Amino acid sequence: MINIYIEEKRMKQEERRRQHIANQAWMLPRKKQRRPFKNSILSLFNVIRHITFYVK
Repeated sequence: MINIYIEEKRMKQEERRRQHIANQAWMLPRKKQRRPFKNSILSLFNVIRHITFYVK
């Protein structure tokens, strides 16, 4: 016979564990994508081009 008290306690513990994992996942910072040097330089040139376009 399964003791109801033990079963409820186990279910609460499992729910706390799931909630803890969800809280940790929410607080983890998102990883940045690694960008090759060429893409970084091209992005910089695009930003400068847009800035100079709006300044004119």
